[in-house]
Amino acid sequence: MVFLGWDLGLILTAYWIENGVVGAINVLKMALAAGDATGGAALKLAQIPFFIVHYGGFWFGHGVFVGVVSSLASENGFGGPVGGGPASGPFGFPLGAAGLDPLVVLLGALGLAVSHGVSFWVNFLGKGEYRSATVQGQMWAPYGRMAVLHLTIIGGGFAIAMLGTSAGPIAIMVIAKTIFDLGLHLREREKAAARLAA
Repeated sequence: MVFLGWDLGLILTAYWIENGVVGAINVLKMALAAGDATGGAALKLAQIPFFIVHYGGFWFGHGVFVGVVSSLASENGFGGPVGGGPASGPFGFPLGAAGLDPLVVLLGALGLAVSHGVSFWVNFLGKGEYRSATVQGQMWAPYGRMAVLHLTIIGGGFAIAMLGTSAGPIAIMVIAKTIFDLGLHLREREKAAARLAA
């Protein structure tokens, strides 16, 4: 992303969109979870709407933070593509000199949906993780990624806004988030394998 000239706002927006994709796929996981011995259907009727409202509220709030951080970076002259220029994020904040490029956002969202969709298909359905997954367990599963985004926005976003958007700080932020995401993904696979083996 850094090497494609993406600015701070677009990178944070991509992370925010990813959490939306993760949340949407998690609704499917909750609906298909078959590990509850009793009350599975009743739990789904109660927990799925709660998750949509609760997670959706956090997701929306993080979208606002993305816009604020990107806007602060832009006001300080640090928000544009590597080398300078205006930036921002979701909810009406301008992104780059020409504004938010819908094609870039659409392609990014599509790529993220395909990536997480393949993992859902291969692991959750193909390897049978749904058989041991519980509605309650699935409900809280995506919040780890939400916390990573929160830390990325607060820590990385404000640091870059104050220090500038040279390739180095942005690359460090992207690499750190990728490592956290990979760790969460591997931990999720380990937990699912342990449940299936039990």
